[in-house]
Amino acid sequence: MPSSLKWNAVVVAALAMMSWCAFMFAKHDPALRPIIPFGGDPYDAVGSFAVLGGAVLALLSLVRAIRPGRAVVPAAAELHLLRCETAVVLTVYAMLASDVIAMARHPSAWLGLAAGNLLVALIITMSALATGTLLLIKRSARNPHTAAPLSWRKAVLVASACVLALFFYPEAWVSTLFPHLLTIVFGDVILFAPIGLLLPAMFPEKRGAVSADALDRHPIGWVRWGVVTLVGIGLGLVVFAGEMSGGGPPAGRLVLVASVYVGLIIAAILIAYAFLAKPIGLAS
Repeated sequence: MPSSLKWNAVVVAALAMMSWCAFMFAKHDPALRPIIPFGGDPYDAVGSFAVLGGAVLALLSLVRAIRPGRAVVPAAAELHLLRCETAVVLTVYAMLASDVIAMARHPSAWLGLAAGNLLVALIITMSALATGTLLLIKRSARNPHTAAPLSWRKAVLVASACVLALFFYPEAWVSTLFPHLLTIVFGDVILFAPIGLLLPAMFPEKRGAVSADALDRHPIGWVRWGVVTLVGIGLGLVVFAGEMSGGGPPAGRLVLVASVYVGLIIAAILIAYAFLAKPIGLAS
């Protein structure tokens, strides 16, 4: 595996951290907070799970760069690392695309304002950083294979459908609880579904040359899903604790609110695993 690909894992981790910081800055900066049109769902759901998913994928990239699976052939390890690093970049693009769609639907919220110019500059900067990182990853690929045209057509078609679905999504649905929860799940699907199709199109595998990571050679499939669910529970509790650090609901509603947070994180992790497990080598 080329050393440049291993170092790219560090660059990808830095990009994921900057994406998280940009997301939190836009939501909490006194100048930007009143004008951002993507502070509500489904845009906020896409952004929140993009930065969370990007962080998890960046951590996985670092682990693979330091210690790839011992039972994996080099070509498989390199391909899985390439795709995992690229998935981080694609989460950043997805977050930015969601933000731009929200801005296009609500131009009066930011257009012509000084804070609006800052917002545009922030999006352009993150786009440039993501593009630079993607170019580094592409340069590290050795002997890249050409994807079948059908793979690209399917990926572009699904990505375009997700963009249109987000642009025309009825924002009024978030005014009641159950449609709001479904909206958040919708945000998960339109985030991870295109990424799961774009990765094999960008970095196709050579037929018969790639096998799944040794970590995922367990003969019982439900064990993997159980582990993923446990990871979701842990992340959900961490996210809930972070959200409640500034003050939470009354004690009588604490369990209900916690269950909603944890349930949504579990759903997001399971959806991400369903779409990304095979492309990044977590399942055969």
